[in-house]
Amino acid sequence: MELFFLEFLENLVSVYSFGNIKYFGSLYVSVPVALFFVFFPLSYITGKRLMSEDIANDFVIYWFRNTFLGFIVGMFVYAFLATFIPFEKANFLGQVPLFVQIPVYYLIIEFLAYAWHMSLHHFNFLWGIHKKHHENYQLNYANSHRDSFLNMTMFIIFVKLSVETFDIQFLTFLITLTIHEVLSALSHFGTEWDFGRWGYFFLSPRFHNDHHRAVLEAKKEELPMIGNFGASLSFFDYLFRTTLKGRFKP
Repeated sequence: MELFFLEFLENLVSVYSFGNIKYFGSLYVSVPVALFFVFFPLSYITGKRLMSEDIANDFVIYWFRNTFLGFIVGMFVYAFLATFIPFEKANFLGQVPLFVQIPVYYLIIEFLAYAWHMSLHHFNFLWGIHKKHHENYQLNYANSHRDSFLNMTMFIIFVKLSVETFDIQFLTFLITLTIHEVLSALSHFGTEWDFGRWGYFFLSPRFHNDHHRAVLEAKKEELPMIGNFGASLSFFDYLFRTTLKGRFKP
């Protein structure tokens, strides 16, 4: 018992080290900055508001607060799990150039997000921590972060596991996760853009709108097992045939 406690303390010190704070702290800042530079011109072009009370609340509560608390709790849980389970490293990504690391790591993160999102809609106890995301019927780019604290905590644990397992460098982490969050926000922009042929790979606002429409259509059901589960790419939905293509008219 004493040995377990000492190992847990060692893991706890490790996860709250400067290295982890640098990784997640940089993301904490880079995402809002990137969102501003992307959605400032898009808001001007489309006439949509860049900032409103709802958008501000989504940022303050669901990004700044939940991400901060999710990091604190997520790292604690990771340290606890690492005491029981020795996570093995697959160092192959740490040995390849940045231009290879980024797209490969992006696909890994997106697949984790796709699989987790599907799980949230297929298990009652998980749907309970995700249904908050579907309570707002007027989508805007900040809605992508409107979710429960537990969901953000799980996201951070998954990201931490992926960083340790695949030996992800700092720049790869920062660039990949920032782009992922921006594209996820774009899918909630509330337009009917479908990206044409690019929509078979990238997740368009239209594609994700159908996901939210399907939840509204199934709102009388306790568990809306639907489709279009991608976070920033539609690729895995087409690959695993979980699209809602053709269900809703343009």
